[in-house]
Amino acid sequence: MTLTESLASVTAQTLPVLAFAATLEILTIHRSYDSELRFLRALVRERPTRWAARLAVALAAARWVLVVIYLALIVCAIRAEWLCLRVLGGESGLGGYGGDIEFAMIASFVAVALIPITPALLRMQSLRTIRKDIGLAG
Repeated sequence: MTLTESLASVTAQTLPVLAFAATLEILTIHRSYDSELRFLRALVRERPTRWAARLAVALAAARWVLVVIYLALIVCAIRAEWLCLRVLGGESGLGGYGGDIEFAMIASFVAVALIPITPALLRMQSLRTIRKDIGLAG
């Protein structure tokens, strides 16, 4: 795909909105994990076994892996935005970056759609179920 001025114009207008939406969603998800982190700390204190520590580390790592992936997508969007602004500014030698711009747009749309869905899928095993499985809930 060739990076034309029309593609650069549409992308330059769309990517900042998508990056902002992804950033807000990441912050919202991060704040929603406070109760889970309190539970994990209590779990490790109450049951100082190897599996409790591993469960706490695995759940915390899963959250941070998602955040790192979405931050990488935001960096990709920033690079695409920069390329688009250069094309709109009059640089003509950037026509070969159309595939990068297309990837950034698709990844941004997917990220905005998946950021709210992915934690819900990961939480299908709720904290109540985990507590019941390990015998903390009565």
